[in-house]
Amino acid sequence: MSIKVMMSVVGCVAFLSMSGCASVAVGNAPDKTPPKLMKSENARGLLQGKSAGVLWDKPSAFGPVPANLQTVGNTACQAIGFAKASGYHPSALGVEGKALAGGGFFCSAGAKQ
Repeated sequence: MSIKVMMSVVGCVAFLSMSGCASVAVGNAPDKTPPKLMKSENARGLLQGKSAGVLWDKPSAFGPVPANLQTVGNTACQAIGFAKASGYHPSALGVEGKALAGGGFFCSAGAKQ
């Protein structure tokens, strides 16, 4: 993966990915309806991004992280204080409703890998 692409993925992901203490199971595959980031006062999802004030509207829409993206996802999650990427959706949507370049990661707390 090129540095430019990696920075795009990490930049988007660092803003949006994180789960607090809640436990969320990702699906066996990404849902056909992608998860969307929403401002926390406008949605009933799981809090994502401690300081960003955003939530995923459908955390369960994430599938497993592909092996070739696990390191990128873990790096993005660890950059904002979480342990690892535990879910991925290739068509995750940002707050404005547009697809995030490189998809989105769902991060989880716990021991860093």
